[in-house]
Amino acid sequence: MATTDAAARTVRGWPAEHTAAVRRIIDDLTDRQDFRTVRLAWSTGLLMAVRTA
Repeated sequence: MATTDAAARTVRGWPAEHTAAVRRIIDDLTDRQDFRTVRLAWSTGLLMAVRTA
């Protein structure tokens, strides 16, 4: 599942490379079969990941 703009949008004060790193980790976690993820609509976004295996 590819990262949506809302899931990893630029947050004021974040360096540009941090936004790219956030996108990579979100994509990695949501693509893994041994994790379940839930995205919550929060001010800057919140992702809960639980390892299942």
